[in-house]
Amino acid sequence: IVQLYVRFLKSKIVRPIKQLVDFKRLHIKSGMSCTVTLKLSHDDPALRYWDTATNEFALEPGKIELLVGTSSNDIKFTHSVSLLA
Repeated sequence: IVQLYVRFLKSKIVRPIKQLVDFKRLHIKSGMSCTVTLKLSHDDPALRYWDTATNEFALEPGKIELLVGTSSNDIKFTHSVSLLA
């Protein structure tokens, strides 16, 4: 299993330390490799929060970290990106 997590580096709301956003179950033999595509879109609920001022879901701008691994405790790759509102 390959899992994609997102972590907000700074957030004005309380969020999980890391949140699972996509995963793929793979069946490959030991020592083999393959390409996996994991998806995260701007409208994913993990990236949005309920804005009480506008009464709608909003995207919080700022830096997030994408984490890829076989579990939440076994992260193999990280990459930081910026979200623009």
